[in-house]
Amino acid sequence: RHQPRAKVLAALEGRTLTCIDDFKPQALKDTVWAWATTRHQPSARALAALERRMLACVDDFNPQALANTSWAVAMLMNNIEGDKITIDQDVLDRLLHQLEATEFSTLDEQHFQQIFQAHHLLGDRFKPSAALLEQSRDAWSKQLARSSSSPQSSLEKEVAASLDRLGITYDVEALTE
Repeated sequence: RHQPRAKVLAALEGRTLTCIDDFKPQALKDTVWAWATTRHQPSARALAALERRMLACVDDFNPQALANTSWAVAMLMNNIEGDKITIDQDVLDRLLHQLEATEFSTLDEQHFQQIFQAHHLLGDRFKPSAALLEQSRDAWSKQLARSSSSPQSSLEKEVAASLDRLGITYDVEALTE
C-alpha cells in the first residue's frame, strides 16, 4: 500500500482548507476515505472544517455517499495509532439520520456491509434502526458465507485488525449472530 509522505499529506490538507466550502458530498467522502485508508491524522483545524462542511451539505449526499462516508469515518476513528480522532457526534447522527431516511432498495449489499462495519466500529455512537441493522447484518453474513471458503480479503484483514485494536476478538460467528 502506498503511504504518502507527511509533507504531501500536509500540502493536501492545506489545499483542502482553502477550498473546503466548495466541496460537494463526493469530495467530502473521498477526503475522509483518503485519510482513513492512508491512516492520516488530520489536524484539528482540517477535521473541524470537514465536519462543518459535512453538516452543511449532508442532505445532499446520495445513499452510496452516506454509506461510504459512514464507513470511512468509522475507519478514520479506529485506524490511527496513538492519539485517537473523534468526530463530532452531530456528524454521525446526521449521517445515520439520512441513511434511515433512504429507501433501502437504493442501497446495495456493499453499502449495507459498510453500515454494519461502521456500527461495530463506532458502537453506541452509530446505532442504526433495527430494520437497517438487520439488513446490514444479513449483507455482512452473506459476504462472510461467500468468503469463508476463500482467503481473507484485504478489507476483511483491515476490519479484523481494527476490531483487534478495539479489543474485540474477530470471531465470524459472533459478528453474524
